[in-house]
Amino acid sequence: MGRERPRKLLITLIGQARTAEGGGRYKMVPYRFPDGTRHASAFFGVSLFEYFHRRGETPDLLIVGTSGSTWQALEDFFLLEDVGFTAEAQAFLDRWHEEAKVVEERERLLADFLGVDVTLLPVEDPPSGEVLTERVFEDLSARGSYDEIILDITHAYRFMGYVLFAILLSLRHVWRCQVRIFYGGVELPKIEGDSQVIELKALEDLVRLDEALSILQTTGNFVPYFALASEEEKAQRAYLALEVNRQENVASWLKELAEVEGPPLAKGVVSKEVKQILKELEGECFEDKLINRARFFFERDQVFKAVLLLYEGLVVAGVKRFGLGDPLNYEMRRDAQDKLEKLLRDHPNSAWVQIYKKVRLLRNAVAHGTRPRDGKVQQVLGDWRLLKDTFQEGLRLYQEIKKDQ
Repeated sequence: MGRERPRKLLITLIGQARTAEGGGRYKMVPYRFPDGTRHASAFFGVSLFEYFHRRGETPDLLIVGTSGSTWQALEDFFLLEDVGFTAEAQAFLDRWHEEAKVVEERERLLADFLGVDVTLLPVEDPPSGEVLTERVFEDLSARGSYDEIILDITHAYRFMGYVLFAILLSLRHVWRCQVRIFYGGVELPKIEGDSQVIELKALEDLVRLDEALSILQTTGNFVPYFALASEEEKAQRAYLALEVNRQENVASWLKELAEVEGPPLAKGVVSKEVKQILKELEGECFEDKLINRARFFFERDQVFKAVLLLYEGLVVAGVKRFGLGDPLNYEMRRDAQDKLEKLLRDHPNSAWVQIYKKVRLLRNAVAHGTRPRDGKVQQVLGDWRLLKDTFQEGLRLYQEIKKDQ
């Protein structure tokens, strides 16, 4: 059963097996998978392993249980139907009964027979969530990355499956892998005597929705969210235009996305929140759009984007206010920056020019990584409170410039 370097890992929980009627072996449970295939075992992890092995997707094994788990039930691995009860399997089974008294020996026998990496991870009974988390996370962190993690939450204490799932939520970002969750429903209605196997795809979909919403909330990138609604192409088009400040069609594209229903699981308050974020990224005019996005990013501590957008919003508003040319023409806008400072210097409100100069110097320092000569701006660069105050001053200046336009 040897194979190339694995790309899948099956993490399965083992609990206490039930003894078959009349004694002897543990009770075998026939399982039926969503595609109609059938596998029988006392320990569901064996059937799940066989299911993927038959599909040519043989996974490595991490079997987690407690000191009270029926580890002996792992002998079912030597009885896999597609292997057949060969002399080799009988020899391994005999050694399992005679020699496999400690974890390391059991791991070695299973790994040699199955041709995959096998880890048995027993914890105290009952386990504490902290110890279980530490042991499993330590094991997974020491491994190379996998493309897919298959999690079986059928057996053992119920909370153990939740702990493992929570661990995988973080590691899946490190490994950039897919997580699939299976449950062998012994207590569910039978299908012709077979226990139903459920792949919890809805839970996986919720995880992807959670990640997409998190990305949207923290970065403003709405592409992952609309990709879940099969609208990735439209979202990419609109987001790219928004990021590179292309003005043509952006408003209509964002409006079009706002009318999309969203992913199937995103209803009610979720859909409403997404539409609100899209609104925050938009504006009635170019300068409003710049300022709205500046505010959006500053609230999320993305200072680089926020400061650059704030300054550009001030310049565009000033160019329009004082009639200095076309604000969408780069040369005119660049020339207007100095003219704008002179006009603000002559304005009755003397604070205007000071705020503009401070934001301009701050923008230059942030954009180019330079050290400003102005001591006050240097202080702003090293103090969150002063940075927030300066940003709010810039927003107030923008509102003043916009008055009576």
